[in-house]
Amino acid sequence: MNKYKIGYTVKDTKSNNTYIQMNQNDEGIFLQTILSVNSYMQELCLSNDIDIKELGKWYRSPDKKYPYNKRLERRNTPETMLAGLINNMLFGNQKNLSLEQLPFYEDIINTCVEVIEELRTVKKIDLQSRPFMTKIVFGLDI
Repeated sequence: MNKYKIGYTVKDTKSNNTYIQMNQNDEGIFLQTILSVNSYMQELCLSNDIDIKELGKWYRSPDKKYPYNKRLERRNTPETMLAGLINNMLFGNQKNLSLEQLPFYEDIINTCVEVIEELRTVKKIDLQSRPFMTKIVFGLDI
C-alpha cells in the first residue's frame, strides 16, 4: 500500500518548539484517517482472539518511545496519542502539531493500517463497511 503525503509548512512562532501547519485538504484526510484507525482499533480490542489481544495490549500500553503526558503524569500509548490528537484538533485550542511529533503519528497510523489490512485478509475481520484509512508520510510543501 502506498503512503499518502500529508503536506505541511513550518509555522513562524515564538515557541521553542517547531510547529507545522498542514494544508487544508491533507488535514481533513489526516483527521478522517486517525478517526477511522482509532475507532477500528478500539472496537478490535474487544476480541477474544489471542493474537488480537496481544495487539490490544500494544495499543493500550504505555511505551517509553512515546512522549510523556504531563497532565496525566504517564507515558502515552498509541491509543492516547491518537485520542489526544483528536481531542486537540476537534475540541482543543492546539490545532497544530510539533515537528517532533510527526514520526510518532506516522509510526502509530502506519502500523495500525498495516495490521488492520492483514486482519481483513488473514482472519476475515472487517469492522468498517466504509473505512477511511491510509498509510501516511509527512512531507514539507515546497
